[in-house]
Amino acid sequence: MASARPRVSIVVPAYNMEGYVAESLRSVAAQSYASYECIVVDDGSTDATRGRVEPFLSDPRFKCVSHENRGVASARNTGIKESTGKFVAFLDADDLWLPGMLETRLRLFDECPEANLVFTNYVCFDESGEKRPLYSRQRPPVHGDIRRAVCEKNPFCIVTVMMPRELLVRLGGFTDGIRFVEEWDLYLRAAQQIGIYANGTMEILAKVRSRPGSLSKHRYSMYAARVEVLKAALARETDLDCRAIMERRYREDLCWMACHNLVRQARDSLPGSPNAAACALFRAWRLQPRRIRWAVMGLRLVVAGSRAGKTVNAVHSELKKRCLG
Repeated sequence: MASARPRVSIVVPAYNMEGYVAESLRSVAAQSYASYECIVVDDGSTDATRGRVEPFLSDPRFKCVSHENRGVASARNTGIKESTGKFVAFLDADDLWLPGMLETRLRLFDECPEANLVFTNYVCFDESGEKRPLYSRQRPPVHGDIRRAVCEKNPFCIVTVMMPRELLVRLGGFTDGIRFVEEWDLYLRAAQQIGIYANGTMEILAKVRSRPGSLSKHRYSMYAARVEVLKAALARETDLDCRAIMERRYREDLCWMACHNLVRQARDSLPGSPNAAACALFRAWRLQPRRIRWAVMGLRLVVAGSRAGKTVNAVHSELKKRCLG
């Protein structure tokens, strides 16, 4: 007799996650909702990731597929192709779910039939402990039609999101080759092509790990990827209000990158290089004159920091703190 089709497919991309993937899969096995399949996609790992997954394969709900290293977007797409559930959820191989994660999100779909994306709250953690959650009374999540909200930023964490498989297939999955912000690109395309109606909860049901080698640490590359995603989204956008929101964000991200480069160039300056710093300063002014304080403070802090023996990371953190308050 054929086994019943699971209601939910869980996609877990994994690349060199031997130290974390077992804990993540244990959090899946501990779910209060049992009708799921969990597809681990080994993205060409060169460590013992596959070996850490093997013990879970005795449970017929778990399976592992492998391909050469192509990045997290491609790994998630492989998982979507392998999936059979009505809904698809994503869990990164170093993050954790609390036991009610699947059950809660399915309830959110049941409570709001028009929703095609549901989400929960989450908290970041590292070796020092847990940080503040993403959503709070001061920073509530967005619900309903989120087209304009998603134009400005990514309002969700992918490990808390669940979407219908049919919608993901219709969109063609994640865009291969994008790093850092591939999920934001997905939400933007969904909002523009189909429309997103979101339903969520403030309940914390995921723990997102922050570690030295995690992608989220590469701040400059992340902003560069955001700029490319916004550029592509602007080429598709027809709504004038949405275009205005994205254009503002596009300018702000370019400005941040220019100011970042200014600090980096000043730090690494050699005889004859002040012109490069001056060019970056001018570009920042051209992009957003009112944020020239970033560049000016950057120069002052680099000079003062070098005299005080501060590292560039300490100088950059102080710069952001002063500019953003």
